[in-house]
Amino acid sequence: MKRLFLLRHAKAVPAEAGGDDHARVLSPRGEADAARMGHAMAEKGYAPERVWCSPAARTRQTWALVAEALAARPRVMIRDEIYLATQGALLTLVQKAPADVQTLLLVGHNPGFETLALTLSRDGGGKAERALRQALREKFPTTALAVLDLEIAQWADAAPGAGMLADLLTPKTLKA
Repeated sequence: MKRLFLLRHAKAVPAEAGGDDHARVLSPRGEADAARMGHAMAEKGYAPERVWCSPAARTRQTWALVAEALAARPRVMIRDEIYLATQGALLTLVQKAPADVQTLLLVGHNPGFETLALTLSRDGGGKAERALRQALREKFPTTALAVLDLEIAQWADAAPGAGMLADLLTPKTLKA
């Protein structure tokens, strides 16, 4: 069993005309949401062993604020290939994760993250799992965290339907 966390970056300031998208930083709301997500992850015991983060300023800031609330300090790598990656590129990246890593967190962007979460999670399951998938289909907002339990022994075996959507946290659900 492997656990994959997909964390979409928090709300960023709007892009300026002709500005560098990589340089966009978090808005005050995004900063607050990222810190709240970190506390929620700590409360739930979500502790990734390895973190792969997009090089964009908003993703690096999101991770830094989330990490402040976590007790463990996982190894973090900035991975250029996560920036605005497609679902297929992200799946290929996940399949190359080290075999000894049991829990991997990716910090990045939509639409690739939402599509990957839906692709990896199985259809069906119990009522709670179906409700999570429906919520994911409706919206994967900024600062959303999808938690996928993959029924695989090696990351190389990650494939469509290989696991279940175990949890879906969003800023809205954290306020509830």
